[in-house]
Amino acid sequence: MNYKYPLPAGQLLEYYKGRLYVASGNYLYFSDPYADYYDQRRSVYQFNGEITLLRAVESGIFIADGKTHFLKGDSPLEFQKIENILDSDAIIYSDGRILGEYIGKKVGLEYAIWTSTKGICIGDPEGSAVIVSDSYAMQYSSYRRGAGLFWKTDGKEQYIGVLTI
Repeated sequence: MNYKYPLPAGQLLEYYKGRLYVASGNYLYFSDPYADYYDQRRSVYQFNGEITLLRAVESGIFIADGKTHFLKGDSPLEFQKIENILDSDAIIYSDGRILGEYIGKKVGLEYAIWTSTKGICIGDPEGSAVIVSDSYAMQYSSYRRGAGLFWKTDGKEQYIGVLTI
């Protein structure tokens, strides 16, 4: 326990397969299994830029730091970093979860949804992502923060995003 410390505060928090993940600036900290502390010697990854997306799906974690990547695997010791799955950054806090049946995909699986600097994106449970909006309709890159949620009402499914400069 000599090198174990409470997870630091950060701008993003996610839970994935028994561990907590905290993004603070360009660092990603991860806890020991089923704990709220981390090993300062080996429980941190450094990324190139500030982390603006941290969203888990079935087989890994979507993460953005100027570009969007996917950490594939069950634990940090097994992660395979798939770089540049999208050549765009995420707008921080704009992400959420969406069930596959709401977007014409496999029933019961969770997908990630977020607004990137090039449009609205959907990430599948295997780590692929695609921009699904028309980037010509709006200049997404001028926004710095956002909020997003998926909403279903009266039989209609909607992703509602609010962006601010």
